[in-house]
Amino acid sequence: MRVLLAGLVALVVSSLAATSGPGPHVIKHLTVYKEAGRFAGWPANHGIWSWGNEILVGFEIGSFRKTDRGHAIDYDKPAEHVLARSLDGGETWTIEKPPGLRPPSGAKVAGVPTGEGGQPLSDCPGGIDFTSPGFALTARMTSVDAGQSRFYYSLDRGKTWSGPFRVPDFGQPGTAARTDYLVNGPHDDEGELVLKNPGILLGYHNLPEETARRLRDGWLDTGDVCRRDAEGFYYFVGRIDDMFVCGGENVYPGDVEATLERHPDVLQAAVVPVDHALKGQVPMAFVVSRPGATLTERSVKEWALARGPAYQHPRRVFFVDELPLAGTNKLDRAALKARAAAATRPDPSPHSPGGVHHDR
Repeated sequence: MRVLLAGLVALVVSSLAATSGPGPHVIKHLTVYKEAGRFAGWPANHGIWSWGNEILVGFEIGSFRKTDRGHAIDYDKPAEHVLARSLDGGETWTIEKPPGLRPPSGAKVAGVPTGEGGQPLSDCPGGIDFTSPGFALTARMTSVDAGQSRFYYSLDRGKTWSGPFRVPDFGQPGTAARTDYLVNGPHDDEGELVLKNPGILLGYHNLPEETARRLRDGWLDTGDVCRRDAEGFYYFVGRIDDMFVCGGENVYPGDVEATLERHPDVLQAAVVPVDHALKGQVPMAFVVSRPGATLTERSVKEWALARGPAYQHPRRVFFVDELPLAGTNKLDRAALKARAAAATRPDPSPHSPGGVHHDR
């Protein structure tokens, strides 16, 4: 995982190399792009994405013009939309100029004119798979005050882009869209379950902040992620607060647990995340076998791989007699996380029989 910060005249990135446990972090300040007489900036508008050690940042390159206030870009000369890509966690960068990101001819971005050759603006046809492994979305504004905003999306980590598509103006003079989004599910039929009915609680006792966070205009944010099928039936997927990210993909433990518990020899299953140097976090499973079953770690992994995406299969499987419960009589995930972390902590000696290999 890396945290990126960007400057203005020369785009500068601070790369935070995170370790899988406690300890010092190393921060490096790296120049992504620098050219005399040119302005580079606004990555917060364009977007920053990462897939493990592959990092992509969007920004704008224009003509430099010194000014007493505002940005040091010439608002009278055309600017370019560009991307910078790193394949080694931010150490080295290459500049890309994909044709699909060119704005419509004559359009402006944040008040700056653009070049020619872009596709005309259109309405989005829908059908976007937001959980595609290479998904990225970027937004563009005409100005901060008024005008049409638009967005583009990619399914191959920003190598090719579809768009531009209109962003609704919601009855306003315009929208100033910036790239900041949260993917709730793979499509419009999956997301957080939100409820409103006469039986909804009035608030949480002595917890005003939790009440404000979960109750809005009578609607209760349940925190449950559900999927709706074609006939209108809802299926529980997992909890938003249990969700973790593995190599850029959202993993819901409840979804993985349901897959494992469909195995005829699995009585119960629990999935928790464990820190991983490359993936951020990876799933680990605790399994209670049915009496008389002869399950193996390999057979459980193969079952998960055959029935779900590879990124959410458990990298380790631990067999237990029972799953621990907390004081509320619910699954004690904190205890399982601690146990999994301890069991998968690498042995100092790579040849030790107790050493653990983290699958990629």
